[in-house]
Amino acid sequence: MSFVPRLNAMKTIGARDTTSSTSGGVSRPRFQRPGTALDKSKPTVIDVTCPTTEVEWEGYLYKQSKIVKTWTPRYVTLKDGVISYYKSKKHAVERTHDRGSWTVAGVHNTIPSTGFGGTKLHASTLGFSVVTTNNNLIHLVAISPCEKEMWIYMLEKCYTTVQQQAIVVQGGATDLEGSARLSESLFHLDASEASPMLFGKLINVLGDSTVPELMDELPFFTQHLSQDVELKFNFEPADAAKYAFCHGVYYAREGFVHFVSLFRQCFALVEQAEAPTVTAKDSDIIEVVAPRSLSRLSTKDIIAGRLHVRFNFSPSGRISRLSVYFRQDRTLAPAPTSRGRGRTLYKLESHPQNFHLCYKTKRSLLLSFRDFEILGVLGQGGFGTVVLVQRKSHDEMFAIKVVDKSSGSASALKERRILSTLRHPFLARLRFAFQTQSKLFLGLDFYTGGNLYYHMHATTMSDGTSVETSGGKRLGIDRARFYAAELALAFAYLHAHGIIYRDLKPDNIMLDQEGHIRLVDFGISKQLMQAETTGTLAGSPAYIAPEQLSTQNPLYGYAADWWSWGVMLYEMLYGNTPFHDNNVSVMYRKITDADIKYSNHFDLDPVAIDLLQKVLVREPSERLNFPQIKAHPFFESIDWVLLLQKQVPPPFIPTTRDVFDHVSQHFKKMNVNSLDDTPCVGNSIAPSKSTGSMDQNFDDFSFCYERPDVRDEMYEMMIQVKETFANDVMPSAPPTLEHQSSEDITDHEEDNDMDPEVDLVIRDTELEEH
Repeated sequence: MSFVPRLNAMKTIGARDTTSSTSGGVSRPRFQRPGTALDKSKPTVIDVTCPTTEVEWEGYLYKQSKIVKTWTPRYVTLKDGVISYYKSKKHAVERTHDRGSWTVAGVHNTIPSTGFGGTKLHASTLGFSVVTTNNNLIHLVAISPCEKEMWIYMLEKCYTTVQQQAIVVQGGATDLEGSARLSESLFHLDASEASPMLFGKLINVLGDSTVPELMDELPFFTQHLSQDVELKFNFEPADAAKYAFCHGVYYAREGFVHFVSLFRQCFALVEQAEAPTVTAKDSDIIEVVAPRSLSRLSTKDIIAGRLHVRFNFSPSGRISRLSVYFRQDRTLAPAPTSRGRGRTLYKLESHPQNFHLCYKTKRSLLLSFRDFEILGVLGQGGFGTVVLVQRKSHDEMFAIKVVDKSSGSASALKERRILSTLRHPFLARLRFAFQTQSKLFLGLDFYTGGNLYYHMHATTMSDGTSVETSGGKRLGIDRARFYAAELALAFAYLHAHGIIYRDLKPDNIMLDQEGHIRLVDFGISKQLMQAETTGTLAGSPAYIAPEQLSTQNPLYGYAADWWSWGVMLYEMLYGNTPFHDNNVSVMYRKITDADIKYSNHFDLDPVAIDLLQKVLVREPSERLNFPQIKAHPFFESIDWVLLLQKQVPPPFIPTTRDVFDHVSQHFKKMNVNSLDDTPCVGNSIAPSKSTGSMDQNFDDFSFCYERPDVRDEMYEMMIQVKETFANDVMPSAPPTLEHQSSEDITDHEEDNDMDPEVDLVIRDTELEEH
């Protein structure tokens, strides 16, 4: 199957018919392709995988059937104001076998009847009811008070957000963020400032608190987690055989809440007066260490030790990875407890293993191509095709770079890691990354102004249309100075973070709607240690520095980027590169030997020529660096502080009537349905026929299936059920594998509301009073 049809197929497999009402009364208008609504190309979200006004939650619950009143396990999802349930997480991932969907109108924290088997599940305490817009009541039971309260919290937030959005649509004013238990936010703080506060919140969440006290902290902390956060826990004093949940990896906010539920039945962290030590491993990686004690609630033993917490922050300021380690330290005195046990000891009952293992794999609601509609092609590069897409649920537009794993995975991984750790006003912003069996997807902001190559090769006719020419045209000196200054700030930032760009050309300089630049495509960038050099020949031929072409010792460093910067400035001022030649070998000889011509048929400011002469120097050590460039008289009119703050008005603002106004005619005319596998990678190298690299699952990319009907036997949860059952069990007596009831192992032909009964191991326990 060709490239784009496969992408579109991924969106339609298992999709519901959105033209009419579905079960439970959900009615949605058919998705509309945008016309010239350019405001939709301006994302309003902080992080597309986790906007503050978007409410998503998922996990296993027990659902009461309407007729028989029995309780059966169902995988429940909450998204876009709609609650849906599936027979298993596998079906939720595939978005097939939807057993019902309803629009949420309210929630009650009790259920009217426990039904058959409800006593065993403590339905009177752990049950709650969802009110739908068609006045249905859906009765559900969670497996712990903590998880019940978070479901209620998210449902309340869901319908409150929907109500507020409706008010806004009608012209009213409201706070879309919602203030319930989230009156403060740390997103505006630097990572090193936010980390100690989040560390304190984490201590409170894992402390000895009642459920109401916990709910004063838990929603706030989960709000600061990315929706697909990776969580690693290792509590050394916890016996791995008895407390397996204390060691291992969980995923998503729901996984964190589930871990808290498990942890609270056995342990509590004890706060101590000593302040934590905060260490910045990188601008977005912060480690917090502090002496803390671990209380074993069943015996009241206090274990002294050190708590190590590492926060990895995403570009949005949320926690993308959280590592929590507790190490016993016998040299420390145990912390005295300030009070007796603040709550009754609650023990989770034994439930099917999928209630636990579903949080050991990534979410079913992860972003995938099913959430987008492809609008057209924006460009093709050495490693990928860039398509313009519109997100269905929020109408925002993004540029998605699609890369074949077989030929471009190294480039995509490098670009993802660089963009996920860098934040600068003149660098492209990565919004999300996901993958299928054979493709990697990088989602970037869509910049409506087009790239600089387009603006240097397009001429506007009298009728308003644009005609592209093969030869470039000069930019005004003020415009060239503005772009060069913003580009210099971007390079200085990259170099300060140890990154050499290596791929400067007009195609990689985008203009946003306001006229500021955005540097894109970091696929051949390289991380260098201080004063380190590299020798790989990389970059666009016309912009390569002479030291990169040396046959004796082709080592180069950051100075090579400043040569490319000088060539770019020359091209903006003269309309062509200084060593242009259709023969690349001849061009390389010119770069290493030919004189640079600064006189032409027009006069150029001598100050500009002086700058070029001092930058385009073949000896790297004699080439101007950023402080010297910044101080050059050519930039005398530039206020660098205001420029970095984007307070300097751009000399040119792109006039945009349609989202494709500044896209090359070559790509604008391209039929997305005609793209096949080979053009997808943008070069003449066909994808490798070996499936080895295509089978890889890269940790930095969320995973979704291209074809849900293939390789089900490799489904990640099934592997974990088989491989980790012996070591990764619930604290109470575990059910046997037969107790899985085929919920996540096999499919059943019958499509009713009943699964084969799950044999639960039930014990008398002490429940918390609500």
